[in-house]
Parts: sequence; structure tokens; C-alpha cells
Amino acid sequence: MVSDPVVGASRQRGRLVVVVLAIVATQLVATVSLADWPLWGPYDLFGAYPEGSCGEDNGTSDEFTSCVTMQNNIYFAGRPASFGNQWPGIDAKVQGSLSGDYNPTDLVAYWTTTDNYPDVWFWDWTWTTLPFGVAGRVDCPASNTGIGWRAPGEYESRWCRGQIIRFNWTGVLNYASLGLVDIDGSGVGLPLWQFSEFVACHELGHTVGFWDIDGGPTYPSCMNYRSSGLPDDYSDYWAPYLNSGDDREVEKINDHY
Repeated sequence: MVSDPVVGASRQRGRLVVVVLAIVATQLVATVSLADWPLWGPYDLFGAYPEGSCGEDNGTSDEFTSCVTMQNNIYFAGRPASFGNQWPGIDAKVQGSLSGDYNPTDLVAYWTTTDNYPDVWFWDWTWTTLPFGVAGRVDCPASNTGIGWRAPGEYESRWCRGQIIRFNWTGVLNYASLGLVDIDGSGVGLPLWQFSEFVACHELGHTVGFWDIDGGPTYPSCMNYRSSGLPDDYSDYWAPYLNSGDDREVEKINDHY
């Protein structure tokens, strides 16, 4: 895939942060402006998921645990648990997304191997029990290191510290069987490294508060399924980063944290 360098910039506490992104330039034109898609409203796709999304569905934490790993803490630590064993290169892509996508915001996002109470633990494995196309899943395990609240009385705002991102190699193998992801250099499907970059950024986005974008606004973003880069009818383009077309997602993170 031939791409042109595009520069996206965002304001971070009085200093200009420049992030260099690689994507086809014509795809970076946002179709929804900030004025049309409010930062804080019923359609902003940011904040705690409703009940059942991280705990109840996975049989671990209780039904009121949401898909947000923190609320007002700007320090965002990710630590490997069992990682980089099944999915080749996914550990490097996660580290790259932490430093290239999330740390340039007002979050202090970093990789650690020593923090016993990280915001997120990373695993990769072959989970055959997950649905066919699931290459990543965010979960709040019963062993999480702390559950709190964003706002008293709002159960859907409950957050989890010590979430797990499960990168599922079985899901990648399933995509490869359909000719959608190239895992062996055959040239059929999206190269694995490109798919890995998208999934790493996407799953990290869930842990800080971003929802899936599926059939909604069409701006390029790793939270938008249409940006996965998968061929045929699965996506429109490859955008493995937070939206930079109008700083929509970066601004949400900065305003919130």
C-alpha cells in the first residue's frame, strides 16, 4: 500500500505536539466536523461503556463494570503479562501505539515491566472460545487491582483498573483463512504488521474510554472499523491511529484527562 506522510498536530498543555502519520492523503478529509459531532453528548462515542461490556459478558467482574481503565488519572501504564508469544510482533505494535498515539496527548502513556498495579495488562494467545472474527478483547478480570466510579449513582460509569487486553491469534488465523490478513508473506490480504497496528491502537482506545465506531461517522480512526484496512467489503482504508483530521479524539482525551 503506497501512502503519503501526513502531519497531524494537537495542542498539549501549551506546547505543540506533532505526530507523523502514514496514510493515503485523500482519506484524511473528515466528513463530520466538530460542530456537527459534539465532544460531550449522547453521540460522542466516548466514556464508559454501558453495563455488561467488560465484566458480565466474560464471566469475571460484576455486571456493572465498564470498559474504561481510568477516569481522571493522567498516568496510563501498560504492562505485559503473557505477551508476544502467539501473535508475532504485537508487543512492538502496542509499545509503538502507547508512545506514538496516546503519549502525545495529555495522557502520560508508557510501557512498564515493573509496575504491579498497571492500568492495563497485555496478553496474546489462541482463544478459541471467542467469536470467529475477534482479534482483540478488553476485559475486566476479577483479579483487577481496583474498581471505582466516574460519577456517583451512574452505574455505567464504573471503571476498572488492571484491565486485560486479550490479543487473539485465533482471530487473526480466521481472517487469514478468508484471505483478509497476510500472515506468511503470500501477498494475499492486509499485511500482518498493518493489521497489528490497527488492532493495537483500537484496543488501547477502549481502555481510555473510546467506543467502537461502526456505521457512524466516517472519519479515519483506529476506533473506526472502516479504517482497519481489511480488503473487500470490510473497510475503506487503513488508519491505525487516533483521528487527526480535526483532532477530535485527541481533544477528547485532553479535555477529559
